[in-house]
Amino acid sequence: FDQEYVGLELPWLSDGTIVEDVWERWASYEPLSAITTASEQLLAADTDFFIDCGSKDERGFSDQTQLFFLEALSLLGGQQVTMEVHPGDHASQLFTERLYASMIWLGQVLHEEATDVP
Repeated sequence: FDQEYVGLELPWLSDGTIVEDVWERWASYEPLSAITTASEQLLAADTDFFIDCGSKDERGFSDQTQLFFLEALSLLGGQQVTMEVHPGDHASQLFTERLYASMIWLGQVLHEEATDVP
């Protein structure tokens, strides 16, 4: 019933029971676990990260973002990880400032990639 109703495999049943093998699979995609597991591949692929978060995020993402950033720095180094924290919550300044900042960062990365190609 659970898989059919939702359309995907959730790590818990409708009565709240945890399905251990599914939970483990979901946990492997948690950002801290995923970056730790894939750090060598990310370095080899020269993958860059731009992390942007409001300091007053009501969903608690700012704390998790800080942990991810510190782990990414230790695994990948400062050249591949950029983080900007802005005053505000989850949605404030999204389209007026934050999307603009993200696009500037992405433009710089793409420019660097394009000029490195012979």
